[in-house]
Amino acid sequence: MLLWLARQVAGGAIENVHRIQTVNRTETTRSDRLGVSGIDGLSLAARDVTVAPAAIAAIVASVQLPSAAVQRSQGRSVPVQFDVSEVGSGAGAGAGRVPLALREKSTFLVPRWAPTRPQRVGEVEQNRPGWPD
Repeated sequence: MLLWLARQVAGGAIENVHRIQTVNRTETTRSDRLGVSGIDGLSLAARDVTVAPAAIAAIVASVQLPSAAVQRSQGRSVPVQFDVSEVGSGAGAGAGRVPLALREKSTFLVPRWAPTRPQRVGEVEQNRPGWPD
């Protein structure tokens, strides 16, 4: 069985999937917003999460780099940051408590076999370096 940390998706974009956990140690429900930065053009599919009181929420975050930006980072592990911030002015955000704002370091892997041109949906590229036969 092969395990890939990065994969090519529609349009030649490269996708990395991250699992992010957030903990709510308060007695009220909290809503968090996720963001990602570090490479121009990065996009994040999972954005908002609601965490119940005294609970842990696991988020599967799909981060994509468009094909136009892939060539600059091809074959590299690029540092990125995930931002988690509390949103809304619910009961948990007020009451004299400072709203949550965190930045966590991570990496975005761009394989060296990344295509040099966008592919049409359904097109398969054969004999890429590092790609299993």
